[in-house]
Amino acid sequence: HAPNMRVYANVVKPIGRGIHLTANNVDLYNNIIEPREKPNPEYPSTRTHGIKLEGPAKAQVHHNSCRVVAEEGFGDADPLDFDCPKYSANRVYKNTIEAIRHGEDHWATCINVIRAEPANLAVVHDNVFRTNHWHVRGDWGGMQGMLFADNRFEIIGQPQRYEFFALKQSTAAATQDMVFRDNRLIPPADYRKAHLLYAKRYTRANVDLTV
Repeated sequence: HAPNMRVYANVVKPIGRGIHLTANNVDLYNNIIEPREKPNPEYPSTRTHGIKLEGPAKAQVHHNSCRVVAEEGFGDADPLDFDCPKYSANRVYKNTIEAIRHGEDHWATCINVIRAEPANLAVVHDNVFRTNHWHVRGDWGGMQGMLFADNRFEIIGQPQRYEFFALKQSTAAATQDMVFRDNRLIPPADYRKAHLLYAKRYTRANVDLTV
């Protein structure tokens, strides 16, 4: 949680979560991150974070390898998790991110956006994202103003109800001004695979993606 740190050359394989960034100007690079988190009294239904950016500004996350597996006895797979305030200007590049799903009880997504506020200025580029379930999940807070450019999206192993986008957000939230530009999708990865996880209180009118 300290600002202006360099975090590098670590192997992180805990029974628990991976690396959680909350401070500004942190440089995270050249790490191997493979966490596995079990349910516990605080989080009986949990997700396993690999790299989580929760409110930092000007973080640099690059040249890391992060792999999370969702399976019985452990949490959902969430190797790259974003919570991006306005003007935070975080940059994520040249990482290899894998989210693997075993079984029907959990989800696995390469990218999970809890919340991305307008004008957050996040840029995610030149990464490799591999999954057999979802590539991008939008959570309750909505996704706005992020740029995904020059990434490679792959499906690894046997697809399990694969979707590129899986969106679930509250009525007050919006998914807008999200730009996916010059990415390479390796078939059968497909932008058109979109699952909108709406109940009656959710609205399709608040979704706008540009690819």
